[in-house]
Amino acid sequence: MSERLIYCCNDLLNEKFTRRFRLALPWLALSLILLLQAITPAVAISQTPAAPSTLTISSATETFPAPTGNTYYVATNGSDGNSCSAAQNSNTPKRNIMGASGGLACLRAGNADILDIRAGTYRENISSAIQTLPSGTSYTNAATIRAHTGETVTINGISLGNASPIAYLIIEDLFVTTGVWGGTTYGDGRNAPHHIRLTNLDVTSSTTNVFVLNKWTHHFEVNGGKIHDAPVYPACVEATPPPAGNGVCYNVYQYGSDNIFENIEIYGGQGYGIHQYSGVPGIGSRNIYRYNKIHNGGKVGVTSCGLLMTNGDDNVAHSNIIYDNLSYGLCLGSGARNKAYNNTIVGNGHYGVQSGGYGNDATIYVNNITYNNTLGDFNDWGIPAGLTRSNNHCANANTGCLTTENPLFRDSSKKDFALQTGSPAIDRGTALSGISATDINGTPRGSLGLGWDIGAYESK
Repeated sequence: MSERLIYCCNDLLNEKFTRRFRLALPWLALSLILLLQAITPAVAISQTPAAPSTLTISSATETFPAPTGNTYYVATNGSDGNSCSAAQNSNTPKRNIMGASGGLACLRAGNADILDIRAGTYRENISSAIQTLPSGTSYTNAATIRAHTGETVTINGISLGNASPIAYLIIEDLFVTTGVWGGTTYGDGRNAPHHIRLTNLDVTSSTTNVFVLNKWTHHFEVNGGKIHDAPVYPACVEATPPPAGNGVCYNVYQYGSDNIFENIEIYGGQGYGIHQYSGVPGIGSRNIYRYNKIHNGGKVGVTSCGLLMTNGDDNVAHSNIIYDNLSYGLCLGSGARNKAYNNTIVGNGHYGVQSGGYGNDATIYVNNITYNNTLGDFNDWGIPAGLTRSNNHCANANTGCLTTENPLFRDSSKKDFALQTGSPAIDRGTALSGISATDINGTPRGSLGLGWDIGAYESK
């Protein structure tokens, strides 16, 4: 073997071999290129779906870390001089929520990060007009802004959209003193917020409508908490139908689409509890209002409703308790295929239900209790063709009222509107398909095996 190597090396020095090698060099280079192509991964767009942590682009495949879901802390005794790395320790938190050095600046978009805010009052607005908020692409990688478990955190306000787009963000367990606003003022809807989850917020305001979503918003999930005590204030001159300029504000003023308001206590205030109104047919559609308690709202001399659904199409209100409002309980205005079922509407100052309006087609009103409202059960104007009203429990004989007996609430003096054993509303409702089939407490409808109950509660 060693002799062959020596011979080869000597031969390489030979001029004749060198000339032959020079002639063969191009073929050797081509062979080397082909060999390298065979053992090197091709650079191309993958036809196989990439793993969550892999970004596939046209010229290369670059791998990024999967979402880590880091938790960063903010506290009133913290310092914005602490790095984001330090702020992952609750003993070295940031001081402020907002700002270039605040806690929110640590959150990465699409990383499922959490901003955990310790107890205290923060004179700040969580606002996309102040800085870009972290967006996700789904709720699995959404950022979360929350109060620390068991602690009370108070902020000024929340403003989402308009200056910059925001999607897939979760905000939880905060007290908000100057209201919530979501939307955009751009005429083409750019930068409108969507897919926002707001959970267990306590929201009020002394100068504005308390909770506003304008027509460009969509897929908000507002779950739990309280929205309350809307003021009388000149800034609310847009409040209608009361006369312009009277400054009556609303607890919820929303006319977006595909939004959900559920499990919320909405009370007090000078105007509507929930006011879904745009003034434009078709704007504000496919919204759901369910499992809410709406009560003690309105102002003497001003027409309002505990819950108004109008203008939009395919909206649903079900399993709500609407009681002790100064004016109407439930108002069903214009719009197509809107539905109200299994609501309990009691003790309101005008009629329990007002319905009618232009373009009001195929409205469904089924399985509701309207009882003990001052002016009666229904006030209809411009009743549309195709109105379905059936299997309701009313105080007076009306079309669509199955019974006028006492519904036997468990304790109406304490606002407990669950049904006593023997209530004529038990098992008297119509079973409905294609809708949520649980009551305000999550009890399945028809749990006794005989039929749905009428009203917001289902007997066990």
